[in-house]
Amino acid sequence: MDYLLANWQVILFFWFWCGAISAYLAAGKSRNVYAWFVLGFVFPVAAIIAVTLLGPPTKALDERSRNAAVALGESVEYRKCPFCAEAIRKEAIKCRYCQSDVPPLEAASL
Repeated sequence: MDYLLANWQVILFFWFWCGAISAYLAAGKSRNVYAWFVLGFVFPVAAIIAVTLLGPPTKALDERSRNAAVALGESVEYRKCPFCAEAIRKEAIKCRYCQSDVPPLEAASL
């Protein structure tokens, strides 16, 4: 116990860096950085393992894909409606926003 009391700065430093590592990994997976910092600080090794095993949230990926479609005209899952410029699925034949008939995409020729 005396060893822990004498080296409390080292332990605090370790906890801080575990929180920082958890936050860094969470940011790469579009997770809440502040929450993962606190989890990494309170549960050092468990939080790092947990955030490593988690995948990116699908809602954030879907939102990024929509934004890319609006900005660039097309993304992996979405394309821009030629009539109202909203992001619609690539398979769509009718826009859900303006109710216009959308021409189907041409199949990629190999």
